[in-house]
Amino acid sequence: DAEYPPPDTGPDDPPDPYLRPPPGPEAYWTARDLIEGAPLELMKRTERENLRFPIWSLTGYEPDLDKPGSTAARIPSSPWFSNGGPAVYGGVLAWFADHTMGGAVYSTLEAGDLFAPLDLNVRYIRPAMINSGDLTARAEVRHYGRRLRVSSCEITNGEGKTVAMATSSALVVPGGARALVAGSSPDEIVSDEG
Repeated sequence: DAEYPPPDTGPDDPPDPYLRPPPGPEAYWTARDLIEGAPLELMKRTERENLRFPIWSLTGYEPDLDKPGSTAARIPSSPWFSNGGPAVYGGVLAWFADHTMGGAVYSTLEAGDLFAPLDLNVRYIRPAMINSGDLTARAEVRHYGRRLRVSSCEITNGEGKTVAMATSSALVVPGGARALVAGSSPDEIVSDEG
């Protein structure tokens, strides 16, 4: 029976992010960056130069690199993430875990390599209440196979209590960035890996 105040949606100008023009090329790494840049160095550059990818701007995602194979990040427990109730929508938590584990995997690759996520398993422990402080995700690669990485992630609330745990696996695609720039489709690149 609780009543919650409407979310503060901020000023009407500029319009909501999905109504704005798409971001320009400065919001993405260049093809040369992907081919020649070591993933860990590219990730550190985003922090150093305060680069903001579109999804980060949309969600308030703030990454924090720890070391190769380990990343952390924060997002607000914003009312924007509610699906009508007092808690953050589970899909937002799944995306948060997936994106943070993806960063951990990417930080283990060589220049020009990419990865393709294979699966994602999320276990919800307790509700992540809106307006309850930042949510923090900590991800770590647990298995370093030649072509397979397996990672795990824990999401905690502002009180440090676990709200979700996740695991994921990813296919490492050596030279994947070079193949994409050369015109291969993602399907062609992955099927060539056999």
